[in-house]
Amino acid sequence: MHCLMVSCSALLPSHCVIPVRLWPKFLLPQPKYVLVLCSYAELIADWPVVVLGVCTVLIVVCALVGVLVPDLPDFSDPLLVSASDTGGKCLVSTGDSYSRLVFSSAEGKNLWNTQAIKSMCSCLLCSVQVRSHRDYWSLCQRTNDASCCPSWTLGNYIAVLTNQTSCQKITDRDVSHTLKILRSCAKYYHNGTLGPDCWDMALRRKDRKCANVPRKCTKYNAVYQILHFLVDKDFLSPKSLNYPPPVLKYSMLFSPTEKGESMMNIYLDNFENWNASDGVTTVTGIEFGIKHDLFQDYLLTDTLYPAIAIVIVLLVMCVYTRSVFITLMTIIAIISSLIVSYFLYRLVFNFEFFPFMNLTALIILVGIGADDAFVLCDVWNYTKFDKPHADLSETVRVTLQHAALSMFVTSFTTAAAFYANYVSNITAIRCFGVYAGTAIIINYILMVTWLPAVVVLHERYLPNVFSCPSSPHHQRAACTRVWAGLCQSAAKCLFTVSEASRIFFEKVLPCIVIRLRYLWLLWFLALTVGGAYVVCVNPKMKLPSLELAEFQVFRSTHPFERYDAEYKKLFMFERVHHGEDLHMPITIIWGVIPVDDGDPLNPKNKGKLILDGTFNIASPAAQLWILNFCQKLRNQSFVFQSEGQDFTSCFIETFKQWMENHDCEEASVYPCCSQSMFPYRQDVFELCMKRAIMELDRTTNYHLDSKTPGPRFDINDTIRAIVLEFQSTYLFTLAYEKMYQFYQEVDAWITEELRSAPTGLSNGWFISSLEFYDLQDSLSSGTLVAMALSVAVAFSVMLLTTMNIIISLYAILSIAGTIFVTVGSLVLLGWELNVLESVTISVAVGLSVDFAVHYGVAYRLAPEPDREGKVVFSLSRMGSAIAMAALTTFVAGAMMMPSTVLAYTQLGTFMMLIMCISWAFATFFFQCMCRCLGPQGSCGQIPLPRCLRLHTLSPPVQDKYQLDSSVKAEHYELEPLASGPKDKPQEPPCNGTPPNNSPYYSTLPTCHYCSCADRPHWPPQTDQDPLYTQYVQCPPTPQHCHQGRTGFPVRKHCSPPANHHPSPVPHISSSQGSQVEAPPSPTSHTHLDNGQCPASAPHPTDTCCKQTDLSSTEGTQRRDRTSPDRPDRGSRTKNKCNSEQNSGEPKPEGSPKHNTSTAPPTETLC
Repeated sequence: MHCLMVSCSALLPSHCVIPVRLWPKFLLPQPKYVLVLCSYAELIADWPVVVLGVCTVLIVVCALVGVLVPDLPDFSDPLLVSASDTGGKCLVSTGDSYSRLVFSSAEGKNLWNTQAIKSMCSCLLCSVQVRSHRDYWSLCQRTNDASCCPSWTLGNYIAVLTNQTSCQKITDRDVSHTLKILRSCAKYYHNGTLGPDCWDMALRRKDRKCANVPRKCTKYNAVYQILHFLVDKDFLSPKSLNYPPPVLKYSMLFSPTEKGESMMNIYLDNFENWNASDGVTTVTGIEFGIKHDLFQDYLLTDTLYPAIAIVIVLLVMCVYTRSVFITLMTIIAIISSLIVSYFLYRLVFNFEFFPFMNLTALIILVGIGADDAFVLCDVWNYTKFDKPHADLSETVRVTLQHAALSMFVTSFTTAAAFYANYVSNITAIRCFGVYAGTAIIINYILMVTWLPAVVVLHERYLPNVFSCPSSPHHQRAACTRVWAGLCQSAAKCLFTVSEASRIFFEKVLPCIVIRLRYLWLLWFLALTVGGAYVVCVNPKMKLPSLELAEFQVFRSTHPFERYDAEYKKLFMFERVHHGEDLHMPITIIWGVIPVDDGDPLNPKNKGKLILDGTFNIASPAAQLWILNFCQKLRNQSFVFQSEGQDFTSCFIETFKQWMENHDCEEASVYPCCSQSMFPYRQDVFELCMKRAIMELDRTTNYHLDSKTPGPRFDINDTIRAIVLEFQSTYLFTLAYEKMYQFYQEVDAWITEELRSAPTGLSNGWFISSLEFYDLQDSLSSGTLVAMALSVAVAFSVMLLTTMNIIISLYAILSIAGTIFVTVGSLVLLGWELNVLESVTISVAVGLSVDFAVHYGVAYRLAPEPDREGKVVFSLSRMGSAIAMAALTTFVAGAMMMPSTVLAYTQLGTFMMLIMCISWAFATFFFQCMCRCLGPQGSCGQIPLPRCLRLHTLSPPVQDKYQLDSSVKAEHYELEPLASGPKDKPQEPPCNGTPPNNSPYYSTLPTCHYCSCADRPHWPPQTDQDPLYTQYVQCPPTPQHCHQGRTGFPVRKHCSPPANHHPSPVPHISSSQGSQVEAPPSPTSHTHLDNGQCPASAPHPTDTCCKQTDLSSTEGTQRRDRTSPDRPDRGSRTKNKCNSEQNSGEPKPEGSPKHNTSTAPPTETLC
């Protein structure tokens, strides 16, 4: 079975609305692959139910195994301390463990007034919303069984200090008196002498710092609690003490209920939809410890918005394919892609961690799957129209031959952009990239297996079930008149939209692009430079400013997010708890190999501890070196010099001092006494170190535990590791630059010192509180690497598709401009380079490359030899398709904006921005570069060996779009609008090479003299009528050649003029591709039944009209139901006609013409 390839240019009309993933016109290079494709097409055509059944079984098996075998996904924070973790709760301070609210003034005034203080502890804000809940009694802490503890508020502490029974009874005088006490005691708090234990007399005697604090400042510990927990840090700060009156902007309320999952019902019932203001004060921040639990609930409830976006895409797909069945089966294939991808992700790739970001792959996959479905259905319809008598296997083969490669190119580009994220060090980004990329590949496999079988089933059994009635007879038999009227109204609306889009994309848009090309180039270059300045210079993309446990998951206006982002850093207890204003520790460790053997793709798998077998601290050389190391380290400028004796920083100093202070009077003490000289023998060191640790624990503040520096012992009391810790002069900060400077300075010094260490101490390493710095560093470097890989893949795909370096470079420039402007817009919107943002930026390359790829392919495959003709061709062919794809994705993104989950809103924002900007750059910037400096002929073309060459453009089908034989370039009716005579110089070929497609214009058939008559009734070519069918006006005079460009291939019906005698003309069947000699026609002016054009040739430069096969007679009224007065939509005028083909010598009349070309046969112009 010999499979022939039909030119895609013959199948595609110029203004037909088609999806962005247009199929490139490739011929298959290898006969073996042709045979495989033909066999596969026969399988789908003959056994579509079997193909669907096999796919369904595989999908169901993957779904069952994926759900039943591994554990279901857990979207909770893997690093979050569990509420049932008793040890973890013991490490948390008392104030941090309680639920709390942040208050601010409703009118922006000072909160330090009696009315506002009473409002914060009133029944309206506290009792009604918290205490009145049914679960409060079982959750609150109480001093007895009768009542719960009161809330810790500013008003209650004022009442305690002024001996009032409740905060509702305090007066202005009480408020002023408390302010005086706070003013006088604030200096003791800020210099560190007023601590939390100064109110306890027993502890006060031990702590000498509290001895200098006045008793009024320690009464009930109220002053410390107010300044540390209840007021913001700027209230009575050292800088504002001398500037009365102090301004209190924010105040905290602590509820006597522990934060955690138990507060979920109280929040959902009383706070989720509550107006948190009484006109005096407003609750602006909430911390109930349920942020991540609530996020999991919102992930499910807010799927409504992505669902709306999916429904919109499906509606567009249903209208476009005109089939509910195909639409439903397509969405099943998309969902199945996610299911199969989850099976491969969990069981084949063995990924245990499934971050919530993986759910956002659904939105991206719906857009890609819809576009693939558009491609396959379009190619199917055009193939049927071009080959109406072909069997199903031939139709399937041609459809897959065109569509499969195009879908693979676009799917591979996007999937590669996702897979590029695997280079990141962040687990969530790596997992998301693998899952989304795998889902796109599985979707492609289903689109070439599942969907063709669906289309075959639809063609066999459901061609008219879900479509509008096509004739009055069908209307009466299939549905009511109301339904028929709705269908006709919808068809008219669709026709109006199609006509408007054709005018815009064939006439207006090319005119705007070409006439203003220099203006567009300057404008988009300026936008690119501006975007690069915003991204790289000022204000530039900022690294995340929230800590690991505070990643934003809701909108910025959500009270949980406002507490983490705005208010947490304004209260001293939160700053101290999270390390703010504390010195960065310098921790040096020996005895442990710094290797993480845990699963890098599962944050819950922390691996095992690997000990250093060469470690030995007991040798005299190691003792001496470690002592000198501590002394050198203390003298460095980056080490903070603490006051008093430090027992914890360097244990060897403490141990040496302990040995020297012990006399050897008692025999039981020896050898752990002053008689032993430093460095000690190894056996003495090991024995005395254990004694020293036990005694220091009793006599000093040195308590050795898992968090204390010092030696580490195994179960045999052998020293296996040591830890040294010093405080640096650097303070903890979220600023990346300062942490980078700290790490580089300290690590460089320690690395240099370790080079002189003895063998037992040569494997030491340095660590500090650098978790957040590591995240920032991974985001900044990983994002750039992933983006670079995505650009490289996009360039490779573009180069392999067009085989032209110049077009590929122009496409990359367009993509670079898109990225800079998109990221710059996100920066101006306040985005930070967090985990989700990093993924979206790197994926932007894969999502924006398609537009430039298809424009570039259309430019290279355009039959016109000059730049302007190629640009006009690519715009008219691709413009409406790309705009439709961009608009659909834009609307889908807009539908997700009302969501509460930040991931959905950010994804929606990104989709809207990337679609608008990439469409603008590809349409205006890329096309204008091609118009000004685009390649011609073989400029920039990559030569290939003959055995590897692909015929990039099969000879055009002459009865549809081909030019006259003597014309070198098509002349569009919009060209006078696009440029004037001065803008159209004759552009010579590059390097002496003739224009790209000139061979195709040298084999055109002879143009015979004829004239057009009235339109005939055409027989149907397919079971379904094309959506936008139209007629072409015949030329009014036989002075010019007239060629139609319509939504679908259009035929002209010709009859000879009155004063000429007909002569037989050869005829080529469009369906079979063979030439048949037409019998002589009588000299009459009536229509010919077979649609042939009788002609003679006294004037070889007169009118051209189409020669097609109209032998089919069934359904003669099918084409006639459109408007008979419909004008020509896109005709192209030729300059002249050739009198002869190739040699210019006329053929004898009546002699058959045989096609000797090796290219596929084409239809003939008469």
